[in-house]
Amino acid sequence: MEKLKSGFCISFGNSNVTRLFEGEPGHLVPSASHFLVESDMFLVAGRMVDHSFLHGGPCLSGLSPAVLHVLLGGSPETVTVTLEDCPDLDIRETIKLLEGETKLSDAERTSVQDLAYAWDLPSLTENNRKWLFEKLLIHAVIGRVTRQVKQLRRGLKETPLWTVLTKRPDTVGLLFPREGIGSICPEVFLQRITWPAKEDDEDDDWSGETKCHISGYL
Repeated sequence: MEKLKSGFCISFGNSNVTRLFEGEPGHLVPSASHFLVESDMFLVAGRMVDHSFLHGGPCLSGLSPAVLHVLLGGSPETVTVTLEDCPDLDIRETIKLLEGETKLSDAERTSVQDLAYAWDLPSLTENNRKWLFEKLLIHAVIGRVTRQVKQLRRGLKETPLWTVLTKRPDTVGLLFPREGIGSICPEVFLQRITWPAKEDDEDDDWSGETKCHISGYL
C-alpha cells in the first residue's frame, strides 16, 4: 500500500520511480500518465487494495474525497473539488488566478486562456469567471483521470467487497481511511501476530518455547 503512494521502482516514461497516485497527503489523485492506463496498472492497484483489506493488511489512505466520490459512482457534476486536490502545481497556480475578483494582467489572462483552450473550454469573460474556475478545477482533478478511476473501479469489483462498499457507504472509510489513519507502524504488526501458546503440540515441528523465541524476535 505504501508503494502505491510513494511509487514503484519501475520505469514508465523515462522515470526511475513510477507513482500511481500524486498530490498532497489527504488529496491523492490517480496519475494522469497514459503509460499506466495502457499497462492496466490501476486495475492492479484495485486488486491490491481489495486483497490487502480482505487479508487484514493495511489500507490505501489519503485519497482525495473528490476521487472517492466519483470512484463510488458519484457524478463529476456534483463533486466537491478544492485547489489542494490538483496535483500539478503549475496548473493549480493558473486556476487559482480565477479565485476572487482581482483584475488579471495580460500575461495571467493569456495563461488562463491557453489552459482553457487546451481543455476545450470557452474564453474567459467577465461573466463566466467563477464558472470557468470550477470547470477547470474539476477537469484538472477528475476529467484528466476518468479512465484511471474506471480502471481502479474494475479492480475493486473483482471481489465481493465492492458490493459491501455500494450497499454500506459507512464502510468506505475503512477501506479508504483519511491520511494518518491506518498508518503502518510496529504496533500495527504486533496486533496482527498470533502469539503461540507455551503448551507443546505433538504435531508441531517446533516446541512452544522455540516458537515464542522466534515470535519474540519479530
